[in-house]
Amino acid sequence: MKQSGRGFAEPMRSQIMTQTERGNWHVQSDKKESGFFTTKRVSRSLINLDFDRDGRMDCLMTHMGEPVSLLSNQTKTKKQSIVLHLKGTQCNPNAIGATASVKIGDKTVRKQLIGGGGFQCSNQRCLSFGLGDFASGEGAIVSWPSGNAESFDSELEAGEWLLVEGSGAATWLSR
Repeated sequence: MKQSGRGFAEPMRSQIMTQTERGNWHVQSDKKESGFFTTKRVSRSLINLDFDRDGRMDCLMTHMGEPVSLLSNQTKTKKQSIVLHLKGTQCNPNAIGATASVKIGDKTVRKQLIGGGGFQCSNQRCLSFGLGDFASGEGAIVSWPSGNAESFDSELEAGEWLLVEGSGAATWLSR
């Protein structure tokens, strides 16, 4: 498929990378690699989502000339996460551009809700915060695209929560 100087893409193996607490990225190698990760493809988009709502982020990958791949996270772990669904009332309804901070243990984790994700796709519109060895987070602070900042002081246990701009309350959804 590669044609030098003409912009054709060369098929390559997909890789999983992990980020350390210091922010460095490492290729996650698995000596037992087979199937999906040994096949070379030209991929276009990666969409992050939790399709089975088990608290572990999965992904959907699109490819040129091949069907979509759904990669289900089957990690065996007892660790959980907090998932925040943000709803804007004074900004855009999807709260695109909002940032949320959650205190987990002695660290504050901050994430931003973005609109895109790849070629003609978008990630699931939520923010997922891994809890590590902790059972909950100590509330959330959201900076909404409208310019408002809001604190949601309730303890956030593992699961899915809805935060609505201007409400000041976190609503438990499920898990």
